[in-house]
Amino acid sequence: MTSSVGATGVVSSDNYNADNFWSDNTGVLDERMALEVQRARQWMLSNDVAHTVRAILWLQGEYEANRIDDGTTGYTKSAYKTNTKNLFNRFRSMLNLPNLNIFMFQIAHKPTGDTTGYQEVRAAQSEIVSEMENVYMASNIQKDFPDDGKMQDDFHYTQEGYNDMGREGAATVASVASDWDSP
Repeated sequence: MTSSVGATGVVSSDNYNADNFWSDNTGVLDERMALEVQRARQWMLSNDVAHTVRAILWLQGEYEANRIDDGTTGYTKSAYKTNTKNLFNRFRSMLNLPNLNIFMFQIAHKPTGDTTGYQEVRAAQSEIVSEMENVYMASNIQKDFPDDGKMQDDFHYTQEGYNDMGREGAATVASVASDWDSP
């Protein structure tokens, strides 16, 4: 389920568009995600589909990397890290799944070069994975996509890049899922 839109961030210290941020539990994106999960669960129940929510896949951070590079007040590695951890905890609370698995896909960088902002966001992502239980790095191969010609533009990958990322992420999820109990 997709709950966000382009230029979505977890830090909302500028006035870009409050509806594009996951920075607090009163935002439109939180409500949209909760509604999407509720609708999916209702559909599965009404169609007798057995289901268990086991994980969230997460790829986000380019917005903050660019704001760090621009020197926008309030955008720091620490703010990104804190708000992302808070968001993951809100997801777990919202879904009433305190041990929900979260698989993070590390961001790449712009084809024009790896900047401080992108380096700091990737470092924060690695720290989040090491500090939070049941948060895993699904894939970090994206950092090589600019050099491998797998960038469609400054932010989006080519289909080949998405396919590579998907295979890497699927292997990570499968490795972790092999230890899950049956629903």
